[in-house]
Amino acid sequence: YSLSVRSVNEEPMPRSTRQNEQMRATTRAALLASAMKLFAQNGYASTTTRSIAEDAGISTGLLYHYFESKESLLRAVFDHDWALSE
Repeated sequence: YSLSVRSVNEEPMPRSTRQNEQMRATTRAALLASAMKLFAQNGYASTTTRSIAEDAGISTGLLYHYFESKESLLRAVFDHDWALSE
């Protein structure tokens, strides 16, 4: 097996504000897409926040960093779709 080129003592490069904002936007978009897909497939009541987070590739705890509840996520899905249709 091979070792990483980066030294163990080396600090990772800090992300810029722009990179952080881009990562947040990407994660939020992934959550909205996953929620929309799973709500359509399974219905709102049968879709769990855990399944949405798993589909989006994040932890359930991180989902709650972006949305306070499953209901607020559903509202965001509708708001997102409404904005796209205008």
